[in-house]
Amino acid sequence: NPNAPKPARPRWFELDDMTPETPPRLATWVARTEDIRSTLAASSEPLGAVEPMSRGDLDWLITIPRGGRLPFGGIAPML
Repeated sequence: NPNAPKPARPRWFELDDMTPETPPRLATWVARTEDIRSTLAASSEPLGAVEPMSRGDLDWLITIPRGGRLPFGGIAPML
């Protein structure tokens, strides 16, 4: 919703940088893991904080990089 108030932190998927003129593109990718916290702890690089998400009856955990930018310019997935 472009009319929604901006959150106090940068929006993930670099949404703050998109405009109506931004062409369609792959915004991100996510690697599935059996244990997100163990996978994150084993990473040699920071991939973000684990955040709970939900939509309807579905719920999941995902990493959200600090600053909302994709890890390593998009060459690494979110977890």
